[in-house]
Amino acid sequence: MSLLLASLKSKEGSVAKSGVSSRLEESGSNSRGAAVTGTLAEFLWVAAPKIAAGGAQLLANLFLVRRLGPENAGVLFVCITAIMLSDAVLGSSLDIAVLKLATSGAGRVEAASLRIQKAALSGKVFGCVILTTILLPFSQAISTRLFHQFSDVRLLILSLVALFGLLILRSVQTYFQVSRRFKLYGAADLLHSLAKYGGVGAFLALGVKSPLGFLIVLACGPLCVGIVFLLTIARPMVTAPFSWAALTELWHGFKWYFASGAAASINTRMDVLLLSAAAGTAQAGLFSAAQVICMPVQLIGMYLAVVFAPRIMPLWEQGRLSRVYHTFQVWIITAALVMNGLAFLLVGKLSALLLPPSYRGTTTIILLLLPAALTALINFPWTVSLLMFAHPRFLLCFELASLPVLAVLYRLISRDHGALGAAAVTSGFALVKTIIYQVLASRTAKSKPVPARQVEVVLDSLAAEATSA
Repeated sequence: MSLLLASLKSKEGSVAKSGVSSRLEESGSNSRGAAVTGTLAEFLWVAAPKIAAGGAQLLANLFLVRRLGPENAGVLFVCITAIMLSDAVLGSSLDIAVLKLATSGAGRVEAASLRIQKAALSGKVFGCVILTTILLPFSQAISTRLFHQFSDVRLLILSLVALFGLLILRSVQTYFQVSRRFKLYGAADLLHSLAKYGGVGAFLALGVKSPLGFLIVLACGPLCVGIVFLLTIARPMVTAPFSWAALTELWHGFKWYFASGAAASINTRMDVLLLSAAAGTAQAGLFSAAQVICMPVQLIGMYLAVVFAPRIMPLWEQGRLSRVYHTFQVWIITAALVMNGLAFLLVGKLSALLLPPSYRGTTTIILLLLPAALTALINFPWTVSLLMFAHPRFLLCFELASLPVLAVLYRLISRDHGALGAAAVTSGFALVKTIIYQVLASRTAKSKPVPARQVEVVLDSLAAEATSA
């Protein structure tokens, strides 16, 4: 009897344990499912406004080209290109420094994080003041050089205002990104697009034909939206105490991010320029059309990076980054391989549907360029941000060493093989870079972050100041 009772108790215990285990497994699967659903929702909040903005930009550009004519449209797009490039190099570099510090260790204390973001915002204001002070005395000469017979100093001044507005807006969005309030991040993007492209549409309806008028809208749109957010939802960033220590620490990171970002931008944008010089504008046009078809794949990677970048430092410091990173990379690389396989079956029909008959020869170019776009999908969500945080000097050295090699390859191969050769060089370089990036990021994710002592002291002092305040 005692043996029977012991056996029954043992079975009851095993049943109870299995029930607890199953409940824990169910709870874990539910939490993982909720995390995936939440991440997908955050991605959609970021991606949907950007996709809408892309469509609005495409339509606006088409109407502007038709309304303004080649000369005036050229003047406007030179200004827009200068604004966007300056924002991409200057603003993004400082925002990456903010993301690293504000999501690291003691920097995650809210008041300390706000001091870091306030320092970045102040740095952007000081930078724009310095840039304006340098350019204004030479504004007439610069305007004449850029716009020739359409020289107008007001175009240069409005371009500086537009740059300032974009920098302010990006600081607001970084504020939402750090706090993972992606609904507000998307709302800022949406309001910016409505203000900018709504104004362009209104001016088109009114029959405006001057690039100056449209540049006023492009300058006021981001500036007004950024100021409205700074005075309302993002006001804590404005009212936070200013810290010279935070600004100094941001500068230490910014100088590397700025240099590596500038070198990477040159490497990724030289293809069209060198192809046009070596093989003519027709080949450059075919290459650009193929890039447009491949662009959505790259954009997905960039939108995912907005969502994942604030998670890197906390996961890394907690020792959980390796598992998350490697699981994601397995899935994204598998998806990229599947997409590349499907492209061989569908890209011919897609290019015939989207492009006019004169571009029908781009199918092979698209297939050659697609691996480069897919590597962006693989690298942007986690890898690039992780390497920017951990190895900015390596990225700078790699991009600088690659620059002369790429220049020679584009020049020689494009001369003989046109857009096909340029596409092959672009994807070849992207694949080599991706392999190197993945190996280095994999090793980095398995390690623990080792911040410089100076960074620890700055973050701890900011946290202590915030606590005492």
